[in-house]
Amino acid sequence: MIDDNEKKRINNNSKSVATMFRVKKAQTRKWVPQPMLNGRIDWRYLSDILELLYKNPRHGNPDDPLDDLIYVMLTRKSPIDMAPKIFKKLKEKYENWDNLLQDSQNNLINLLYGIGLEEIRAKDITDTLEIIKKEFGSLSLDPLKKWTNDRCLRLLTSLPGVGTKTARCVMMYALGRNVFPADAHCTRLTRDIFPVYPIAKTFPIKQGSDKSFRFCIAGADSAQIIASFISVHFIHTDSSVLPSLL
Repeated sequence: MIDDNEKKRINNNSKSVATMFRVKKAQTRKWVPQPMLNGRIDWRYLSDILELLYKNPRHGNPDDPLDDLIYVMLTRKSPIDMAPKIFKKLKEKYENWDNLLQDSQNNLINLLYGIGLEEIRAKDITDTLEIIKKEFGSLSLDPLKKWTNDRCLRLLTSLPGVGTKTARCVMMYALGRNVFPADAHCTRLTRDIFPVYPIAKTFPIKQGSDKSFRFCIAGADSAQIIASFISVHFIHTDSSVLPSLL
C-alpha cells in the first residue's frame, strides 16, 4: 500500500510538460504552429521560431577570434557572471596579448582571482598564446577565417584547455561557422527531451563541412515531442511574439 509520503513524491515527479513550461498569466492561443513539413521535422521553421522567441544572443562573446578564444576559456567551469568581468580586467590591463606574455604568471593569476582554477587557467592561457604565436608568427587567429571547419577544429582542440565545445563556440561566434557547440548540459537536456543515438552517418542540422557531431533522432516519436514542446510554449505565449510566422 502506498503511503501519503510516497503519493506526494509521485505527484511532485509527474508534472506535465505544460505545467513545467507554463508562462503564468499569459493569453491562451487557439492555434499553435507546428514545426512539421510533410510529416517530418522542418528544422528551418523550428529554427525561425526559436530565433524569434529568444533572438541570437552572443553572451558577451567578442568578434575577434583570439579574444573570443580567451573569453570562452574563462567561461569554462566558472560562474556565469565572472567571465565577462575577468575578461574586461585582462583587456584593461594588457593593451594586447603580447603584453600578457611578457607579464609574470603571478600577476596573471592575481587578475584571474575569483574565477576559480586560477593557476591552471593562467598556464593554459599563456601556453595557448605561445603556441598560436609560434604557429602564425603573431598573436592572431585571423588565418582560421580561410580554413575549413575540420581544420579549425583540429587546431583549436590541440590547444591547452580547449575542448570541442570551446572550439565550436569560437568557430560559431567569431568565425561565423554553422557548428553546434554542445556542452554536457545541452547533451543531457537533448537526451531527456528525445532519444539521440550515435551513428556512423551524419544527420546535419545545417549544411557545413563539420561532420564531427554525429547523431540520429528517433523518427516520428521525436518529431511529436518537439512539436509538443513548441505547442506548449505557444499555448502560453502572447501571439504577438511571432507576427512573421503567423
